[in-house]
Amino acid sequence: MRNLILFFIRYYAFFLFLMMEAFGFYITYKQKHFQQVYFIHSANRISGSILNRFQKSIDYFHLNAENNKLLMENAKLRSMLPGSHRIDSSKVMQTADSLGQIIYTYIPARVINNSTSNFNNYITIDQGKKQGIEPGMGLIGPQGIVGVVNHVSDHFATAISVLHHKFSAKAKIKRNNITGILAWNKIDRLHAQLQDIGRFNNVLPGDTILTSSYSTIFPGDILIGVVDSVYIPLGSNYFNISVRLSTLFSSLDHVYVVNYIFKREQQLLESINANE
Repeated sequence: MRNLILFFIRYYAFFLFLMMEAFGFYITYKQKHFQQVYFIHSANRISGSILNRFQKSIDYFHLNAENNKLLMENAKLRSMLPGSHRIDSSKVMQTADSLGQIIYTYIPARVINNSTSNFNNYITIDQGKKQGIEPGMGLIGPQGIVGVVNHVSDHFATAISVLHHKFSAKAKIKRNNITGILAWNKIDRLHAQLQDIGRFNNVLPGDTILTSSYSTIFPGDILIGVVDSVYIPLGSNYFNISVRLSTLFSSLDHVYVVNYIFKREQQLLESINANE
């Protein structure tokens, strides 16, 4: 035992060196393991952030295509609404459960220019002759009527907005089907006037105003707005009716161009009566 103790005393420096070497390896291993874990965690976090940004970029570039797809689907759905069809009287007995013949189609378009603060305001869309757009077609949006096409090129079209002093549309009060003419009030972009409603008719604030089916521009029952105020000017036989427009013109993005398939046929027939 004494010899063993003397042996350790004699060679204690060597054994101390071995102990320090082992401790150094242990510390190095633990530190390396910590660094590996930290590095992996950091790399995963950075790569995850990069991939997330990359995916968002991909989603953004696909968004326009998805929007266009949704617009086409909405146009097809609008064409399937009962108001866009009529029943062929010669086939009523055989097809009583059918929606009937389509009389309106809808062409989706993107608004690429739009004015709202002028006396005459116009809208430019990214569809034109090659897409079937013609002057005289109506424009409607998700919130209601928008305007009427006035000029067309191969790939673009302009329209007079509801906020135009020459704009007019046939309209009706939803509650009682009383009809009149809608025109801009030429004051602000939020209101229009419902004209030619006689003082003996029943009109109330809060009444919903829709397009009339008498129009060859818009389908019937498209939202226009809500009656804000009603009064009869002194000595007048007609109401002064202020309508708060449902369409927010300052944020127009997409619209649908309305194509009434039988418009020319109807106008031609009515012109015969007008010339008699």
